[in-house]
Amino acid sequence: MSKWRLLSDRGYWLIWLAALCGVSLIHSATLTISPTIWQDEVQLIEYGRTFIEPDSDWSVNWWGLSRPLLTAFYPGPLLQEAAFRLSGGSMLGPRVSSLFGALLAATTALLWLLSRGTPRYWAMLCGLLFLLDPIFVQSYRGARIDCWALASCFASCWQLRRALGAPDSRRLQHTAIAGALSATAFIIWPSAVIVYPLIAAEFYSSSRPDRAFGGLNRSLASQSLSFIGGCFLASALLIAPALPQFMGLITGQAEWTYRSSISGFSCSDFHERLLEPWTFIRSFRVSPILPLAGLFCILCGADLPLIVSSACAAIFLHIATVYPNRILYLLPYLLALCADFRPASLHALTSSRQRIGTLLVILTLCWALAASMIFRPAIAHSRRSSRDPSAIYEASLAYIGRGSHKVVLFPIEFYYAGRRLGWRMYWARWFKNDALTAILSSADFAILSDSALSPEIAEALEVAGLHSRGHIGKTSTTRRDSGILDSWVKTSYSPYIFYAR
Repeated sequence: MSKWRLLSDRGYWLIWLAALCGVSLIHSATLTISPTIWQDEVQLIEYGRTFIEPDSDWSVNWWGLSRPLLTAFYPGPLLQEAAFRLSGGSMLGPRVSSLFGALLAATTALLWLLSRGTPRYWAMLCGLLFLLDPIFVQSYRGARIDCWALASCFASCWQLRRALGAPDSRRLQHTAIAGALSATAFIIWPSAVIVYPLIAAEFYSSSRPDRAFGGLNRSLASQSLSFIGGCFLASALLIAPALPQFMGLITGQAEWTYRSSISGFSCSDFHERLLEPWTFIRSFRVSPILPLAGLFCILCGADLPLIVSSACAAIFLHIATVYPNRILYLLPYLLALCADFRPASLHALTSSRQRIGTLLVILTLCWALAASMIFRPAIAHSRRSSRDPSAIYEASLAYIGRGSHKVVLFPIEFYYAGRRLGWRMYWARWFKNDALTAILSSADFAILSDSALSPEIAEALEVAGLHSRGHIGKTSTTRRDSGILDSWVKTSYSPYIFYAR
């Protein structure tokens, strides 16, 4: 008998807890220097702040010259803002919050895989594969909130599996909880809708025994109503705190969606995206083996509802704006496909297809382990001096100081320092041409990176009456990472120029 079968439930979960602690310790050693401060984490925290302070007269998410941009998807940003405040204004708070979310997501993924009948050792390997996958790692290390949305999605799938075979009363409870969790995932972050086909497939599987009696029977109808009821109840409870500012939230979200649709997708490039898969494939460059393993599982005859739901999600992503932090919502599908090999033990691998598939999954885990636990920390340590966020704070204190100064930021990485020093900040990205000149004319200070100082911006600064006050940093550190890990952020903090009135 396999040692894993002899292992008690307590021993099994102690091993899982030890694995989570080990991963957390390794991540914690470089959490403030890898990645460098970047756009997404700052904007999410700012969404949380402006939800609490909707009448604020400043924001790095400022829309035009009138007000801050609000979001209807507030729970995740609010959590990050709370973590920021509880940590005393440190960037460590939001990043630790996302790390906890990742641990929760991996644990709910493990519970879901076990409820699917995946062998215990294989389920644990797949859970670790998800936690260490470089696509997921670059999300939660960068203080994004996808981890919390994915945790809700996995928990929803787990509840639907628990409903399978449960007594009628318990089945409806599990189904209602699943519906509530699926709605919560969307309100945490709307990209969770990409996982909805998987939740639908799990709902289909949980209702299969009812169809043995033929047709859409009363039990299946009550299960559907229970799921929908859970969705509505969770949505109502989450929307209630936002009612005093609901119209502003909806308007802000509509503006954000319109801006995203203009900048990220248009009908003219629909066919190009549909026929050109390179962007989609390239998004997996930090985790190249995992999609191959998932594709091999499909070719070997995976569960039909899982194949259909995976295809729906992939097609949706392929025709939409594809980038790594959205492609990670395909990981639950790939995880389920890999888990469906279900070898009871290593001695059970009699089929050549099963041996190949198992080898692919193990290779994927080895790559994820090496990339996330060895390469990433090593790269971060080698660049520690040029990634030290305290240098940002010290320069901010020396050149501008404390107070409610109006500061226009060109590099977003000064956000944390500005919050600690009490600045009123605006991000120059939202301002163009005359609007940029107008915001600079009313500013006390402006901070630019060396690479951002174009002739047009230099002219706008001169017209606004802002003059160079000092220059810090070396001129060789503005490039992006030349490797595949964190290629979307700077390798280090670049040279900066401070302007003052």
